[in-house]
Amino acid sequence: TDTLHPGGAERVAVDLANFLWSKGHQVFFCATRMKGSLEEAIDPGIFITCLNRTSTFSGLYKFRKYVLQNRIEIVHAHGNSSAQFCVLSLMGLSSIKIIHHDHNPVLEKRNQFVQRIILGRADHWIVVSKPIYAWVIEKAGFRNPRLILNPINTHRFKTCAEALTLPVT
Repeated sequence: TDTLHPGGAERVAVDLANFLWSKGHQVFFCATRMKGSLEEAIDPGIFITCLNRTSTFSGLYKFRKYVLQNRIEIVHAHGNSSAQFCVLSLMGLSSIKIIHHDHNPVLEKRNQFVQRIILGRADHWIVVSKPIYAWVIEKAGFRNPRLILNPINTHRFKTCAEALTLPVT
């Protein structure tokens, strides 16, 4: 992710990292721009790094070196900016699989050329809504996106609802 500030994509990334760690996988978590309060939610066994990048191209080599040194085989990028950054960083390294997890519903501002050329290199493209799914196929030309509707951990809301004495369904 770009940051570890609270947000939907960031929360999904943290939850996924923790889940994979709990299943015995070695997990590396990289915030490309800055850390944030969600860092506290990451399991202590997960390696966390922050690149502090300030532009699209800053940190490309540092990330590439990090991936190679740690023998990372799969990069799961949350968000378009992070995915573009990962694809550019890992150009020429086809053995490293890139999963683009697309949460961004702002479709009209997307650059089709960038999406088609850069993100077309991704090995998998996961989308969280039907409009994003259609856009990825029609505009970006990616033929096999996976639709996983925006996951919401309703257990987080149960505590809130109980505190407010609301009925929990």
